[in-house]
Amino acid sequence: MLTGLNAGDINENAAVVWFTDGSNENVAKAKDCLEAVALECNEKYDADPPILFFYTNPKEEDDIVQSLCLFARLPAKIPLLALLDVPRQMKYVSDADVIDKGAVQEMVKGFREQSLEGRPLK
Repeated sequence: MLTGLNAGDINENAAVVWFTDGSNENVAKAKDCLEAVALECNEKYDADPPILFFYTNPKEEDDIVQSLCLFARLPAKIPLLALLDVPRQMKYVSDADVIDKGAVQEMVKGFREQSLEGRPLK
């Protein structure tokens, strides 16, 4: 989960962030999907540079979530799946109708293959 303790890690590495509405069901879904994709990613790709994986729970860390959304100028849409590459000053926002494990896998694959359409952070 994205918290004040680990939010700074986003400045160092690319990070997939799944913004949830904070409901128990959606937080659990995001956590399970991201953990599975993170394991696959570590096995499939040479993880250099690494990709970090976070989900948000605005009920617990709303200030961090809002700050990140404002910083990256992300759409005010929940759920939202984004890959933030702060070191390269780029953001990638998923246009998937449904956010699930497949959407996360597709985003990671596109990022690794450099086929995602990104936009500058600022």
